[in-house]
Amino acid sequence: MREKASEDKITDLKKQHETPENCSTLSETKVNQGVWNKLDESARSTDLKFQKVQKSLVKGIIIIVTEVNKMMGNAGPQNAEDTVGSLMDGVLLLANANQELNYRRRELRRPQLNANYRHLCSPSNPVTSLLFGDDLPKAVKDISDTNRLSSKLTKDSSSTCLDKSSQPRPYWQGKRKYDGARSNSNKQPKNYQSPLHFRRKQEGKKKSD
Repeated sequence: MREKASEDKITDLKKQHETPENCSTLSETKVNQGVWNKLDESARSTDLKFQKVQKSLVKGIIIIVTEVNKMMGNAGPQNAEDTVGSLMDGVLLLANANQELNYRRRELRRPQLNANYRHLCSPSNPVTSLLFGDDLPKAVKDISDTNRLSSKLTKDSSSTCLDKSSQPRPYWQGKRKYDGARSNSNKQPKNYQSPLHFRRKQEGKKKSD
């Protein structure tokens, strides 16, 4: 029962078993539209995942309720083989709800985990009687080895920037920039007079006086 059934199988079972007319409350509970409109994308996504869990749970209950109703003689004589088949469908849906609920529990723990080990919350990591599997040390070691290998295969963006800045520039690029700055600094205003010229001009005025 710990092996997850295929999504196609679960979807088909949900379609096969409709809610009885006298059991309208057996359905997933949705958020009020006014509240739903105010929720952000993250909150909506989380709620939809829980609705998915609830739908499998409710469909499993519907099957059991339907078969119990038949056994009580409210639907005529029953075929034992058909009854067992329907009940097994119900068990499968209930087991699926339990598995999905475990996945949602792990997702809620995800923010508290070290970023390097959040892959433990992936559906590929099986849920057993323990939320993160029976052999957690091995799972952690496998993730560490994978992260270490990935760091060797990928190039750090910061090192790429350092490589570019450390590359030598052609001499003419630096020289042109320097020469341009120096030539601009040597330019003088049109009415500029050197201190020596100004001093001689003042001395000439004094002599004429």
